Amino acid sequence: MTCPYFKEVTMVFCDAAPLKKMVPADRVVQSGHCSCGEYEQCAVFLEAMTRLKKALGCQGCPSASKKEGAP
Repeated sequence: MTCPYFKEVTMVFCDAAPLKKMVPADRVVQSGHCSCGEYEQCAVFLEAMTRLKKALGCQGCPSASKKEGAP
């Protein structure tokens, strides 16, 4: 018999965040930027893209947002 308090939980985290904090998947707000495809509006994502462009020395790199008319 297993402990009644023992539970298996799927965890998620933001790979772009400077601090990796594991969050139970069932507690992630489904209306947030991460889960609804609007991740390009997330402040952490935008900051990570800025750091990446700076590290790569990209002056004319494409922006993080989708181009007009792109699927």
